[in-house]
Amino acid sequence: MNNFRLIHCLILMFWSYTIMADSSYNPPYVPTDTSQQLLVCKPYLIVDLPYIGNVDLDGDGVSDYTGASIPATDLLEMPILDSLDGRPLQYSINLLGDTINQDMDSLILTCRDYAKHAGEFFVEVHAWNQSSRIGTCSSFIIAADIHGACEIDELVVGVYVNAGPGKPISDLQVDFEGDIDTTLHTDIYGSASLYEYQWSALSITPRFETEPLDGVTVTDIVLLHRHIIGIEAFSNPYQLIAADVNNDGKVSTRDIVELQRMLIGIQPDFLNNSSWRFVCSDWDFEDPINPWLQGPFPERKLLETFARTTVVYFRAIKIGDVSGEAPL
Repeated sequence: MNNFRLIHCLILMFWSYTIMADSSYNPPYVPTDTSQQLLVCKPYLIVDLPYIGNVDLDGDGVSDYTGASIPATDLLEMPILDSLDGRPLQYSINLLGDTINQDMDSLILTCRDYAKHAGEFFVEVHAWNQSSRIGTCSSFIIAADIHGACEIDELVVGVYVNAGPGKPISDLQVDFEGDIDTTLHTDIYGSASLYEYQWSALSITPRFETEPLDGVTVTDIVLLHRHIIGIEAFSNPYQLIAADVNNDGKVSTRDIVELQRMLIGIQPDFLNNSSWRFVCSDWDFEDPINPWLQGPFPERKLLETFARTTVVYFRAIKIGDVSGEAPL
């Protein structure tokens, strides 16, 4: 990795020197001025992405650690007008194709952007007189990771799965889908970790199949019956999901009938359910005694923003096992 980083740095340094020394360099995108010849953009701009520490540079609520803020005026050829007809001018910048925002006077680039765009960004710069856009030009930014900061800034995505407090599930399958498609299995602590991930959207789905009747006994049927007739109602959303054996979004005598058929051997498996279901632990049930109120609960997690170490928790639920006796 150190040798690769050294070679990578040397290539970028040589490339940057060549670009700045060779006046004949032609960027892959030719800038154009679209209104009144008021703005002239530089043909390209090379920026480094330095390590910035525990800082939320782009304001998304998570630390970026690496990144740069590029003022719109850095893309303009001199001179830059401060005012026109006695009125102050304002400059904004956006990625080509993004929504134009008059108040966005700088473009923030992080390692996530670097990975998503391979370090190359087409941009537009706009001049504003009050609320009127009076000029636009386009340019090209090359983000150079000369110091290998983005290589250092790789992510660790941790997943923890348990069936309740102090009940981790081992050897459970976790599917990761994104720039890296892979499957991992949890350890004895119910944990699986994906190392060196590079910032793009990631879908995480746990899967676990055991014998349908694992943990299911006559006791569960008794508890279901007591809930239905109102003697001892379930108040835990996870217990209610376990009780919904036929997966119709409610607890009824039909769930008891299906469990009875399975226990006496008439029915080998759930007709419309899987042995285990999962709920993202950050899912907020609006009504704990009606976990189906908001529609289907999320059984996978889609990550689109990250911290350096991102941890996702899932609660596992054994269908039919309302007493929580399933072996783990």
